[in-house]
Amino acid sequence: MVLVTLGMVALANVANAQWRVDVSGGALVDPSPVHLPVQRPAGARAIADFDDGGSYALGAAYAIGNHFELGGQFQHALSRQAHRLHLPGGPFSTTTATANAALDVFSVTVGGRVHLLPPERRVRPWLVGQLGWYRATAEVDERTGPPSLSGCVPHCPLAGLRLHHSGSDDGLGVNVGGGVDVALNQLISVGIDVRWHRLFNLLDHLSFLTTMASLSFHF
Repeated sequence: MVLVTLGMVALANVANAQWRVDVSGGALVDPSPVHLPVQRPAGARAIADFDDGGSYALGAAYAIGNHFELGGQFQHALSRQAHRLHLPGGPFSTTTATANAALDVFSVTVGGRVHLLPPERRVRPWLVGQLGWYRATAEVDERTGPPSLSGCVPHCPLAGLRLHHSGSDDGLGVNVGGGVDVALNQLISVGIDVRWHRLFNLLDHLSFLTTMASLSFHF
């Protein structure tokens, strides 16, 4: 009799299990300046200001009760343009134009989500906090010569001359934020996901914001 009761409880728990799978896409917003090593002087770093970019993510979560979920997420945030590069030099530091810029941040994080309203509500705001592994890579070309010089035939020796700067780090990071889910039916919902990301000791504590629209499947 005890075994039957325990079996019924286990089956009830399985029947009430609530899994969610999210597919999200949107923007990387306002990345902090990225510090990249340079050859001279030794130990110096250039500072690249990357533009806004894109972001996509895939996540899954398991509901524990009506208001709390445990979940994880893979995310890739990227930018393909930098509008400025600051070069070291003490009082003679300079700012130069850039080319071939790329910033990529991959992450796998886990944490909890708290829903502020019960599951029977169609619109459910939520808060999230996650911790995990981040890998950040950045590269940019420094333009060291003018784009063209008059009188050079057929090519100017300094035109388009570039120096390449790059760096990469991996380690711990966190993301915190919130959003809103709107149920279309029992199986599908859409929503908005806004998070602030902070990387510990990666490219000098890189931080950025991601804003994404999400499509979620519930089962």
